[in-house]
Amino acid sequence: MKGEVDEVRIHVDAPRQAVWDMVTDIRRMGEWSPECYRTEWLDGATPPAVGARFRGHNRQRWLRWSVPARITAYEPPSRFAFTTAQLGTDLNRWTYRFSDAPGGGTDVVETCEGLDDLLYLKLVYRTILRDRRETRVAGMQATLQRIKQAAEAQVPAHQS
Repeated sequence: MKGEVDEVRIHVDAPRQAVWDMVTDIRRMGEWSPECYRTEWLDGATPPAVGARFRGHNRQRWLRWSVPARITAYEPPSRFAFTTAQLGTDLNRWTYRFSDAPGGGTDVVETCEGLDDLLYLKLVYRTILRDRRETRVAGMQATLQRIKQAAEAQVPAHQS
């Protein structure tokens, strides 16, 4: 909802560029997220860039929905952000920040910020998805954990 900000962090024992490459390849989001099971580029876009659009296909319990998204920040290998929209209104800003960790590896922070409230979403969150915020935070934690596992599995520890 508008004004809510959720944030999760994780340390990954892999180089920042490797983690960056995994997260910014939006076609792979279905590998990481328990909610967003598939993404596709829109308007002929393929590499990530500010202004590029994609669609995320999501699920939670028995609900299914799709949302268009637009990349709003692409600053390799430090910051990647996009907004998701419904009915032409930006609803959430998702941001990933990457930094070199003291002692090696990468610290990753994922943030979801509520930008607007649509009446129908307020109703859905108060009835069908009463636990939406808790589920979102748990999904963010699971997403970062899966990225961590994949990155650490592909990069030998001595390279981080």
